[in-house]
Amino acid sequence: MTEPTFGITLTPVDNETRTPSAADMSIVGIIGTAADADAGTFPVNTPVLMTSDDAGMLADLGAAGELKNAIAELDANTGGRAAKIVVVRVTAGANTAATMVNIIGDASTKTGLHAFKEAAQVLGVTPRLILVPNFTGVVQKGVSLAITTPGNSGANGTFNFVFSGGAGTGAAGTFTVTGGSIASLAVTNPGIYTAAPTAAVTASAGLTGAAVAVTLVDLANSVCVALGPVLDDLKAVAFVSGPDSTSTAAKAWRALLTHQRLMPVDNGLKVQVGESLVTIDPASAFNGLQVLCDAEAGGVPSKVIANRPVQGSVGLTRAIRFSLTDGSVDGQDLLAHQIGITVRGSTADGAIADSGFVAVVLDNAGEDELWRQYHQVRMRDYIDLLLVRTTRSYIGRFGLKVQTIQAVLNTMNTILRDLQVGGHVLGGKVDYDAAGNTPEALRAGKFTVNFRAEPVPTLRNLAINTYRYSAALDDLLTQIAA
Repeated sequence: MTEPTFGITLTPVDNETRTPSAADMSIVGIIGTAADADAGTFPVNTPVLMTSDDAGMLADLGAAGELKNAIAELDANTGGRAAKIVVVRVTAGANTAATMVNIIGDASTKTGLHAFKEAAQVLGVTPRLILVPNFTGVVQKGVSLAITTPGNSGANGTFNFVFSGGAGTGAAGTFTVTGGSIASLAVTNPGIYTAAPTAAVTASAGLTGAAVAVTLVDLANSVCVALGPVLDDLKAVAFVSGPDSTSTAAKAWRALLTHQRLMPVDNGLKVQVGESLVTIDPASAFNGLQVLCDAEAGGVPSKVIANRPVQGSVGLTRAIRFSLTDGSVDGQDLLAHQIGITVRGSTADGAIADSGFVAVVLDNAGEDELWRQYHQVRMRDYIDLLLVRTTRSYIGRFGLKVQTIQAVLNTMNTILRDLQVGGHVLGGKVDYDAAGNTPEALRAGKFTVNFRAEPVPTLRNLAINTYRYSAALDDLLTQIAA
């Protein structure tokens, strides 16, 4: 349009504060087998979007495998809300280990867990609560090596062991000969075994009298290990269920996990399916409860599912003794090891409820105590995504000038204000980073702002001091005298 010689020119100015744009943190991603599923509706290794109450798609999943029952238990705990679910179906292997390999998948071909990373492009949504029913608690064993006799007369160098026998496959390792004897061992692949193989030194080493003991040790669950990097990519978290056998086994399983996006839980649920009682992974119910908690907070992931009733279950696979006032009981010990549980209500002193079944999940499996409470990790993700989604419209469209920076700061302050008003953060601050902004950085189009916010911690221990009150005796005397 040519500007008029004599008239008025209108120039739209678009540097106002942006309305906060939040990501949906409550979309569940579920992966598992469903041998009877309609392949047209649920292709293998392909993310498919559905809602938890979609009867047609649930029918297309079929009754076999883990998916249908897990979704039903999830749906029972959402408080009547339909959850958005991204389903990834994998084929069942010849055994549990083979199925776990299919669940883990491959990053280069986007199969298994990695298919969730395609959901944003294929479906326009990103799952941020990941559920892997029935496979995160499988405890596998691999080889461990120890020198029993170092031997002598060997050639110096590093050589491969030859493994044979046992029940399993995959073991590989090396031994280093120094001064004619075995000086060190290394397991390069523990394999997966149910009975230990034997390890023989190679003939090329020339050792005489050398012997190595092979034992089996518990391995970290391979699905949980593979989940970590996928969760990082998605900015997601996952309730992962343990072996559900004993508390000792649960703690041993938990001790091999280290990731702040994993929330370990144990003891399964008994659910009525038709005329049968079946065991359901508790993570299915916990994902439903988390969807409910997020909805109650207006979509903000600022709540944990501790002290929430579990619906749809008729019993527990393992009773865990619990008391709110006795820290020595089994349930409190599991919580101290960052293992969430489901406990039964009763009329006993210290019970968490009078009846029913109640979830208590607080922590993740990370090592950083600052981010131990899992909802605070989710809140950090929520705030990061909120900032990106809300401020991205400024990038490239505006010059780096005072008006633009003020608009960005105003937008970020609006985000902080809304989080404080909603009770999702205790407080915070948005300020200009004087040290991080140099003339050279500004010339390159770079500007740094600090955004600080403190997520609200969960009330997890209420200390109540009880005293005698002697002043009441003085009051009594006054009343008698009157």
